[in-house]
Parts: sequence; structure tokens; C-alpha cells
Amino acid sequence: MTPASRIPAADRDRPRGGPSVTRVAGLTRHNLKLWLGDVQVPILLLGMPLAMMAFLRPVYRDTLAGSGFADASGAEQAVPGMAVMFALLGAGILAADLHREKMWGTWERLRASGARTSEIITGKLLPPLLLLAGQLAVLFTAGTILFDLPLHGSLAGLVLVAAAFAIAMTALGTALSATIRSITALGAVGNAASVALAGLGGAIVPLSVMPEWAAALAPATPSYWAMRGFQAAIFDSGGLTTAATSTLALLAMATILGAIASWRFRRSP
Repeated sequence: MTPASRIPAADRDRPRGGPSVTRVAGLTRHNLKLWLGDVQVPILLLGMPLAMMAFLRPVYRDTLAGSGFADASGAEQAVPGMAVMFALLGAGILAADLHREKMWGTWERLRASGARTSEIITGKLLPPLLLLAGQLAVLFTAGTILFDLPLHGSLAGLVLVAAAFAIAMTALGTALSATIRSITALGAVGNAASVALAGLGGAIVPLSVMPEWAAALAPATPSYWAMRGFQAAIFDSGGLTTAATSTLALLAMATILGAIASWRFRRSP
């Protein structure tokens, strides 16, 4: 049993039961509108990665050719790599958004309106999760149409990995927001962490050309498992088996990050 002292005061006198679908849907719609109304979201999540794909594809074509993929167009690295890197940056946007709402006392006002804590959390995290999943879907579709991205492996596997990666990025953004108290530090750490994780995971350059120490650290990053799953679907180098491994690894990381966020939020004043 959860002690009453650990239940938020605004929730103690409410009737017990599951979250209200109506309230969660309303909060989700409202927060989705806020996300879509922010001009940096479509630019950062879609415009910039598409531009980077176009610029980097010729470079990656030569890199992949030197790694034994003579027929590669470069899209095999550019599309998943930029999708992963900018999803990481999307996690930073989520972290900043949650931090601002905490500073403004938005959650306390929502609790006073009758919404449960579980409903507020669901309504806040569903929009970025849907946007990150949508971002990956749009970028891979655009990569196939605009940059001739091949898909020799399992489409179902690619979808599974993309969904798990979107969940992991939502958990990462929540953990960053819960752990870092200053909005200025959050921006700096979030951007640095995004680039570092993208680099270590093989999103910026293929793992085959990375230094040994970086390749050894790569499996500790969500970007590594996302790239591994995506490229298995692209090159048909493992199919659903590799996709399942990557999906489970990403969900495990999401669980750990979610536990860290929950612990930090409970301890924060």
C-alpha cells in the first residue's frame, strides 16, 4: 500500500479508479497543439534532418563503399543516422518543455482543476511520443522517396525499432528534465548529450570507421540499438531477430530512464 503522505495532496480526496479517457484525450490534444504551434519543432524534427541527409549522402556513399558496400547510395547511413540524431535533439526539446511547465506551476494548476497526476503525466508525454514516432515515420518515408533508401529486410522490424526508440527518447527527455534543475544547464547538457550519443551510437559516422574505444562504448547508448535495428532492416542483416534484440534493448533503457525520472520527480521540492 502507498502511504497517504506520498500521494499528492490534490489526489487524496478523489474517487479511486483508472484515469479518465476524456481528460487524458483533452490534455493530449491541448499539448499536441502547443507542440505543433512551436515553429522550432517542425524545423528541428523534419526540416534540418532532411537537409542534412541531402548534404551528407554523397559523403556516406564513399564511406560505405570503403567499408565494403560498393552499391550503397549513402542513404543507408544518412537517413537512419539523421533520424536518430534529430530524435535525440527532440528529447532535449521535451526536457526543456517539462522543465518550463514545472517552473510555471502548470502541473499544480492542472491538479487543482480536477485532473489526476497520472492523467497529467499521460497527457504531457503522449504528444512528444506521437511526434517523435511521426518524425521517424516521415523521415524514413521521405528517405525512401527522395534519396532512394533501400529496404531489403523487415519493414515490421523497422517499425518495431522506431516505436521503441520513440519511447526511449520520451523517457530520456523526461529523465533529463527531472535530473537537471537549471533551464540553462538543461539546454547545454541536452544538446551536448544528443550529439555525444548520436556520435557514439554510429548515427554520425558508421561504427566500422569509429575508434575502438568509441565502438566499445556504443552498446551503452540508445542510438546504437536504434541504428543497429534500422540498418538490419535496410541491409537485411538480421531481419526480425535483430529488430527484436534492438527493440528489447531500447525498451529496457526506457524503463531505466523512466525509473530515474520517477525517483527524481518524487525527491524534487
